[in-house]
Amino acid sequence: GIAQELGISRTDSVRLFYGGIFGGSTSFVATRKATLGGGAILARNIDWGDDGGLRRPVLVHYYPNNGDLAHISVGWQLGLIPIAGLNEAGLAVSINFFENDQMVGLNFPQFAYRRILQRSRTVNEAVDLLNSTRNLGGPGFVVLADAEGTIAMAECRPSGCSIYRPEGDWFAQSNYARTPEMVPHDRGRTPDSVRRRAAMEAAVRPHLGAITPQLAANILRDRSSSPYVNDSIVANLFVMNSL
Repeated sequence: GIAQELGISRTDSVRLFYGGIFGGSTSFVATRKATLGGGAILARNIDWGDDGGLRRPVLVHYYPNNGDLAHISVGWQLGLIPIAGLNEAGLAVSINFFENDQMVGLNFPQFAYRRILQRSRTVNEAVDLLNSTRNLGGPGFVVLADAEGTIAMAECRPSGCSIYRPEGDWFAQSNYARTPEMVPHDRGRTPDSVRRRAAMEAAVRPHLGAITPQLAANILRDRSSSPYVNDSIVANLFVMNSL
């Protein structure tokens, strides 16, 4: 109905919906030699607005009674997937918006973005689950870390994912693809997105080897990448939700 009234395609209406919920984000994940204790740390900003405080984040605790893993999920009301989450096995996930040429899958989605917290104990198990899912429902950049210190990212369209594994012990992410398989499908590689990832990388780099949860929180608030308060930077004045 929204697409019909706006005179746009259904795919574009879904793109508007996802863009309105997720906006732009920057995240980083560090592990092993990049952190002080050697464990994995995942940090995440929502770099675009929260409608003046109307879009308040919700933290939900899940205690399944069917044998699935207990987990926590951070997102917004009516959201079907975790924007970020952590399960009892120590698997952490953060999902960034991915605008591409396939914004919605056909037939019924399987919501694997949520199921990885319910079923997966490691990054490799999460990757296997994502790759075995027929229809993911929607796209996403899925940053992953586990208690063993493994980190990776799944760049996903509804029909499948490509896996990015860094050469080092950390990486930052914004809203554009970096794997050769997904770059041709990317529609979100804007100058803004490129600058936000570079700004996050610049904020992280001086602290490699010493990153703790508190230091990660400080990195998320770093505004040194630009002197302009309305510029597109890490921790710009729109950033209300960091974790």
